[in-house]
Amino acid sequence: MRMHSYGKCSPNLAAGALTIFVLIVLYNYWNVSTLNRDLSIKLHSLEQQVITFSRANDGLSSNLEKAQDEKTNLQNSLIKEEAEEKASRDLVSQKDKLIKDLQNDLENTKQEAQNCLHESSSQDNKLQLKEKEITELKEKVVSLEAQVVEKTSQNEKIEMELSDAKDKIENLQKLASNKPTAASSKSTAASVGAKPVVSPDEQQAVLINDPAGSI
Repeated sequence: MRMHSYGKCSPNLAAGALTIFVLIVLYNYWNVSTLNRDLSIKLHSLEQQVITFSRANDGLSSNLEKAQDEKTNLQNSLIKEEAEEKASRDLVSQKDKLIKDLQNDLENTKQEAQNCLHESSSQDNKLQLKEKEITELKEKVVSLEAQVVEKTSQNEKIEMELSDAKDKIENLQKLASNKPTAASSKSTAASVGAKPVVSPDEQQAVLINDPAGSI
């Protein structure tokens, strides 16, 4: 005969509920253990990653320091290159200015050379004219010298003729002084209108003194 009591559970129901409760607890424990194991694995993995990242960070820090040093060196090199480039630009500017000055000097020199050539050509023309004038003057001098020589020869000839004439006149005067009778007869003949008798020496003396006259 089954007895029913109010407020009490049956043993089977309690055992079942307890079993279910234990199973739930076991499941939760297993789940929590699995999760804990997974978390431990993940934590260990994360620790390894942290160690790796720390080492990588150390390497990166070292690389960063090297990069900073290289950056500093590059900046110094860049500053040095900029200074050298500025010096090169200044040098190029000075060279350009020097080239322009040399070009201006060259142009001035060319202009002066052209002026000198023009002046030289003008001087050559003047020199040629002077040489022509000198040649003409030399020709005139030679002509004048020839004329002088000719005049000198003529003067010498005239002087010789005058000397001969003087000698003849002196001879005639001597002859005239030695022949007074001939002169008196000449004056007597002239007074009567007769033609006087003249000696050959007297005729020659008269011809010398008066070439246009007649005896």
